[in-house]
Amino acid sequence: MDDLGDRVGLWLEDVRCADTEWDLPRFRRAALGLGRWAGRRFGGAPGRALRLLYEGRLVRDAFLRPDCPPFAARVPELVRRLEALPQANGHNDACPQNLLVPAGDPESFVVIDVGYQCPNPIGADLGQLLVGLVHEGRMAVADLPPVHEAVVDAYLEGVRLENRAVSREEVVLGCDGMLAVRSAFHSEPELAGYLLERAAAL
Repeated sequence: MDDLGDRVGLWLEDVRCADTEWDLPRFRRAALGLGRWAGRRFGGAPGRALRLLYEGRLVRDAFLRPDCPPFAARVPELVRRLEALPQANGHNDACPQNLLVPAGDPESFVVIDVGYQCPNPIGADLGQLLVGLVHEGRMAVADLPPVHEAVVDAYLEGVRLENRAVSREEVVLGCDGMLAVRSAFHSEPELAGYLLERAAAL
């Protein structure tokens, strides 16, 4: 990165991506790495990203959707619970599309489009990891439950490898709660239903 005074110049790696599927082991590797990332950038007061999502016009307008009012009434309390969780500064938009798989080393990732660089609830990075391919039509909603369980366990292992003490319940709340606030109001009906079902269990 070159500092040009009133702007910066970025020189980015040209990544030749592997033609490979996102199977369960790849999701686990990604979640483990995201957990270690969170463990290394652990702590701090809640950042503004969650409030920006919650208070933004798109989310407010989405409260008017016929399938969302029961959940919408719970969102303020859910936001408070998310802000009470341990916080960590991770990727914050860690969908598979932003975790490139390089052809020369397909067991690794090249990370792009890091966003919302402020502390977010522990587990928040797992949300976009879960639904990114569903949004793109490359994964079915019915395939999400086993992936959800696998990435929560792998993420928790990663956080603990960095000597941070968090519970599985906290990671699930951070994942499912943040995902509901961020995506439930703007997803296709089948995915929205799944996200609202997960949020109802919190």
